[in-house]
Amino acid sequence: MAPQKSVVPRGRKYWLDNLRGVMTTIVILNHTAAAYGGGGTHPHPAAFKKTSPVLLPYVAFHYAYGLGQFFWLSGNLTAQSLSKGSWREFLTSKLLRLGLPAVLYSIFLEPLQAIALRPRLEGDLRSNLKDYWKAVRDFKGWLTPGAGTVWYTMTLLIFDLCALFLKRCFHLFSNGRAKSLEFSKLSKFYGQLCRWGWLVVAGSRFLVSTKFPFGYELPVVNVQPYYLPQHIYGYVLGYMAYHLGKPRMTSLFEKNSGPFGKLSMAKASAISLAMLPIVFLPSVLRARKASKKSKSTKDTDSPTEASSGGLQLSGWTPDAALFALWNEFTFNTVGPAFMSLWERNYNKPGKQRLWSPRYAYAAYLLHSPISWFVGQQLHTLMCWGEERPGWMDSDTWQNVGPLVMTTIAGYIEVAASFGAGLLLVDYVPGAGAIL
Repeated sequence: MAPQKSVVPRGRKYWLDNLRGVMTTIVILNHTAAAYGGGGTHPHPAAFKKTSPVLLPYVAFHYAYGLGQFFWLSGNLTAQSLSKGSWREFLTSKLLRLGLPAVLYSIFLEPLQAIALRPRLEGDLRSNLKDYWKAVRDFKGWLTPGAGTVWYTMTLLIFDLCALFLKRCFHLFSNGRAKSLEFSKLSKFYGQLCRWGWLVVAGSRFLVSTKFPFGYELPVVNVQPYYLPQHIYGYVLGYMAYHLGKPRMTSLFEKNSGPFGKLSMAKASAISLAMLPIVFLPSVLRARKASKKSKSTKDTDSPTEASSGGLQLSGWTPDAALFALWNEFTFNTVGPAFMSLWERNYNKPGKQRLWSPRYAYAAYLLHSPISWFVGQQLHTLMCWGEERPGWMDSDTWQNVGPLVMTTIAGYIEVAASFGAGLLLVDYVPGAGAIL
């Protein structure tokens, strides 16, 4: 019996559009949570002294499956575009939709951070414009077109150009469908990649962390090598899934029977979050060991204790190995479950104009500058003209404040980002054709 031929899905999948919108919302909320105590490293006017034990797992959990899921969606759409249009149309479209916004953002929007994070606006409009143009010249965004949040668009542009180059060189899936023999081989390889590929990616991430520490960014593009293996993995899976007729990500438990045969979003999330404390175990043991040693030597300022606190996600450490395994396991279990949830329950056109997926890309591009100004204005409002009131340093606010500020600022930033995206796409001539 001849192997089944690839069936490329037809018709618009509204759940993918809706998923894109909700994933953009999660990204904005994640960045807000990171700024207010979820492990963020960028300057923020209302940052808290310590990391929130609630926000840190929240941010880590959504980053674990969210980043790779974005690249899965992108790879899937790229395969569709390459199969339908000419390579010249594809190249022009990608340069306009990905390259141009990234360059404009890096030159004109990323320098706004220096203005937005001032304690308060001083001087008249003319002096502030002078300061802004000085910030633009000093930042030199034309040399780093992947600055800030557009690292994603620049990285995706490179992936898309590589996909185009490989397709032109090797004529892979030139007609949008795989032939019978090709389909059979590709399907088997795809199945093994979904089942065991996450282990290879976790190992690659661990090895990369020994050379490029967590937080290090490549020049120009500004993507972190630490996350790059998962980005490539997600993109390749999405690309292959389109040609194999797979509507969504495939879980590593997809063909198993029993309780792990088909994980719901609730079960997949519960398993992932239940495993997360294991990642912190080495750092807890190190801290206890350092504390005992400090007490025995009565040297509270010993360098051993100082260097042993917190997670060590870079280098040959058990923390780095466990986190890499947990991160990729979460991506390959929660990611498919999340997609399955939206495929099953939200495969219909959205009815709300503001939260339309049509404005998701513009909202993503604009959310960072908006979050800077929203954060600064909220901080100024809470200070009531003072430099920093005493209650903001109280233990109660330091414990509860991160959750309160993430909720309030997050809602405002999401609404403002989609609102700004609506204005840009619908009312700025030519913007809708690009975004």
